[in-house]
Amino acid sequence: MTTYNKGGAPKKEVTQDKEIKFSCTPELYDFLSEQSKSAGYATAKRTNVAAFLRDFLITMLEQGRYEVIKPSEITLDMMKELASVGINLNQAMHAMNTYNTDFELVNLTNNVEMTRKILLAITRSITAPQKLPVTNVQGKAA
Repeated sequence: MTTYNKGGAPKKEVTQDKEIKFSCTPELYDFLSEQSKSAGYATAKRTNVAAFLRDFLITMLEQGRYEVIKPSEITLDMMKELASVGINLNQAMHAMNTYNTDFELVNLTNNVEMTRKILLAITRSITAPQKLPVTNVQGKAA
C-alpha cells in the first residue's frame, strides 16, 4: 500500500536505507567506472558505480553464479604443531649462542632450515582458502 505525503513523491514501503561501503584502489575504481558506463549506468554527471555493483551482485546471487571462499580454520593440532616448532626454534637459538664448533653450527643450521620448511608448510595449509558449495538466493545448492 502506498501512502502519500502532503505533496511530493509518494512514500515507499520498502526503502533502501542500509549502506554497504568499501574502499578500492584508483585503478579498480576506474575499471568499475568503465564497466558501469559500458552497462549503461552512466549519466552526464556521474558513472553510478554503486547502482551498477548493486544490480550486478543481485543478478549474480539470483542466478547462483558465485562461490563463497572461506579461509581455513586453525585447528588444535595445528596449534600444538606450531607450539612445538616454536619451542624447537627457541632451543636452536639458545644453542646457537652457546655452541662453539663449526660442526655443531652446521648441524644447528640444518635443524633451523628444517624448522623453517615445517613452518612454511603449516602457513600454507592455514592460509589456503576453501571453496564452499555454490548456493542460490534461497540457500539451496546449485
